[in-house]
Amino acid sequence: MAFPTNPWIPPIPPIPLIDFNRELNQRVLDLHLQGTDGPRLLHSGPGSDWIPQGQGHDAGRGEVLSTYNDGGQVLLSFQKIVSECDPATDEVSVILGGDPEDPDAGAPSKGGGVATDGEYIYVADTQEVYVYRRTDVEAALQPEAPRPPLRPDAQPSTSQLLQRPVTPTVEAIARIPIDAGDGNDISASYLTLHDGHLYVGDFTSTGITNTFSGRNDPTRDAELRRYALDPDTGLFDPADYRSIEAPKYAQGAVVTDTGVLFSTSLGSGVTAPADDLVFQPTTDTPATFSTDGDAREVGHLPHYAQGLNVIDGELWVTHESAADKYRDNVDDPLDHIQRYSIDDLGLSPGDLGIDTRG
Repeated sequence: MAFPTNPWIPPIPPIPLIDFNRELNQRVLDLHLQGTDGPRLLHSGPGSDWIPQGQGHDAGRGEVLSTYNDGGQVLLSFQKIVSECDPATDEVSVILGGDPEDPDAGAPSKGGGVATDGEYIYVADTQEVYVYRRTDVEAALQPEAPRPPLRPDAQPSTSQLLQRPVTPTVEAIARIPIDAGDGNDISASYLTLHDGHLYVGDFTSTGITNTFSGRNDPTRDAELRRYALDPDTGLFDPADYRSIEAPKYAQGAVVTDTGVLFSTSLGSGVTAPADDLVFQPTTDTPATFSTDGDAREVGHLPHYAQGLNVIDGELWVTHESAADKYRDNVDDPLDHIQRYSIDDLGLSPGDLGIDTRG
């Protein structure tokens, strides 16, 4: 049955439908980053218990530092930044020990972040920061003096071989709990250095979901603290800090001249709540450390992003999908540190405070 039309009412034009899913998908595609292979994560892979975690950069020595954990101890790798790495000559590693002045506290077991100024090495380990001297690392790596043979054929005995560790251990000069005594405790999940300050951040998985992307919430609920380092001792006072809020799921950070760039990650698959690079503009002066405007997502990373640095004008990110524990969860395990172009991020290098000239 057809209804008569009213000639006095003009026809209503069709209302165009906005495909919000298409808009969201295109936004994600625009921010999705494709990396190229950097140094290989030499200690991870099929059959290995080592899981890559933090990433540090020693610009003076031309090295990238990587921490790995196996659930019980932490290995620290020093790798020359060369086009073709020979593990026999371009990489050395040590097991991180505890503070001999506090033997009951034990040694690091997580190693979620690592940074160095060339003299001191800082390692984030859940509830504390361990501090090491580079000279102690070098001393631990020196070849041991030959021991007298215990057998007539001058070959090393079984007992001698057992006494020689495959990887030497280096002791910390300090273990600093991240406890300010003010009831506002955070975890030491990752850390980085910038202009004589140590920045320590915590990982949280609670908070408000971003209504646009559904993944990460730049309005956040975690914290990043800034500590002044004593130039004579390399240490810091955990009760003396300034802080800003940080993204949930944060796994690493790099501080620039205009803000902080965070890597975030939790799990894998299309339902993973976070794989984003989040940039938080800041005011960072000797007297002030505060946010300066809203945080925003500037890139979408492959799963399992961890530590990151800006090296030679590129963004270098470590992904723990290289680990035997996680590699079956992804289609393409990343056995190398990934190098991403700063120009591909959702803000200009100038806005990010990053010099891309290397």
